[in-house]
Amino acid sequence: MKKIFFLLAAALFGFNTMAQGPGSLSFSTDLNYLQGLVRDAGFYSGLSFSTNKKVVGTPFLVEEYYTGYIRFFNDTIIRNLSLKYNQLYNELYYQDTRGELVLTTSFKEFGINAVTGGSNKAYVFKNGYPALSGTDAKTFYQFLGGQQVEFLKRNTKELREAVAIDGSMYYRIIDREEYYAYNTAKRQLTQIKKDKESIIEALPDFKNKIETVCAAQKIKCKNENEITLLFSQL
Repeated sequence: MKKIFFLLAAALFGFNTMAQGPGSLSFSTDLNYLQGLVRDAGFYSGLSFSTNKKVVGTPFLVEEYYTGYIRFFNDTIIRNLSLKYNQLYNELYYQDTRGELVLTTSFKEFGINAVTGGSNKAYVFKNGYPALSGTDAKTFYQFLGGQQVEFLKRNTKELREAVAIDGSMYYRIIDREEYYAYNTAKRQLTQIKKDKESIIEALPDFKNKIETVCAAQKIKCKNENEITLLFSQL
């Protein structure tokens, strides 16, 4: 069974260049400060999703490794990393010559430029949002757009036992998604539906603006693209 290495940050304050304030970023490609420990790669009851044929579905955002970045709490960004996101266990994998590594130090944002359905797609995930039922400040949400109000999506995966027609046991990964509006001024996170009335209920202070933008842009708020467009103008 393949091995996955834990990455630990050896003193983030030891970076050569540090951020000086909000919006100030420093960049690094030096990974020498990352130290490794070894663990077994079994994900559930000794099963490996990459090799065990009795697991239906994937724990990953996308199966392959793609180029991405990690942004730490001091606003230092490490770019050009080969990343893969395990949504079942909320783990970010990084691959180099040593093999697969699991980043275990705290960070506030990461992005992956993936290819899905034959098209390039840039994924951005952020944490630090208010805790809700089943979540905390470490929970990552996919950032879809917005400034004063952010449009967020939370993807979760659940592993369930199932019985095949021949009576054999297998495991199925169930995908779930939830949408949220985050009022940055009030630091208020509210679950929403893909529906204009649900969005207005979550953001009553923006009711008039929502109505105006939806009317002008003919937005019905029935899909991610429409809601992203709406939030970009709030």
